[in-house]
Amino acid sequence: LIREGDYEAGTILIEKMLAIALRLGNADYVIQGHKELIYHAIRIHDLTRMSQCIETALTEARKQQNPKEVGVLLRLKGLMKILGGFLPEAEEFLDQATQIFQSIDNEDLRYALNIAACYCYQGDIFRNRRQYDKALDFYRQSIALSESAWGTQSLAIFHSGAGQAAFQLQKWEEAWSHLDKAICIYDLLDSGWGRAVAEGYMALLCCKKSDYPKGKQYLLDAEQHANKSRNPYEMGLLYRVKAEIRSGMVKNKA
Repeated sequence: LIREGDYEAGTILIEKMLAIALRLGNADYVIQGHKELIYHAIRIHDLTRMSQCIETALTEARKQQNPKEVGVLLRLKGLMKILGGFLPEAEEFLDQATQIFQSIDNEDLRYALNIAACYCYQGDIFRNRRQYDKALDFYRQSIALSESAWGTQSLAIFHSGAGQAAFQLQKWEEAWSHLDKAICIYDLLDSGWGRAVAEGYMALLCCKKSDYPKGKQYLLDAEQHANKSRNPYEMGLLYRVKAEIRSGMVKNKA
């Protein structure tokens, strides 16, 4: 339900499951339920709820001596710090998470994907600092670690990040390649989390090529997916995309 945009109904079901898990003392379901609430909080940019759920789940994972879940939750804590603008703290949590996954088994695809996600978030940190070369390098590493996981939402997000960094570096062909791959993967999925960002940048790329009809279609698609996800970051990005497209069209007319 949450993936389909019905956040209220989905959250109610998860909270009911959590109540049962707590009553039965099922630690695995307590952790998994809180992780689902964390993913929901990410989608709607609710950092307060995200922090509460991370700390509850992290306490339970440490109590159960479950290093894999501790690593996942530290990774998500790093993401939370990025979303809140606390980049040095984010780096610390991501480094801790990466070390945990590397100590477990970096040959296992599940752990490799978690390390790849840490690299992607490191890319986000450098992109926020406008160090786009370093950001692109981290995104490329995350893609290289997860090439065997074609068709996953994670790989779509990694390609989208790489496309955004390449765009800022004016590496138009590489940007197009990454964003196109991201959108192709999203076409295979039932979840559009992050899709509007990739489509928004594709709209900008089309306008760089003066292909305004195609750019408009990507922008319309991005608006549709952003409205469904109700993610404030995606909505804000689309306002910026519209402004840049409008500015570009004015310059071309001049």
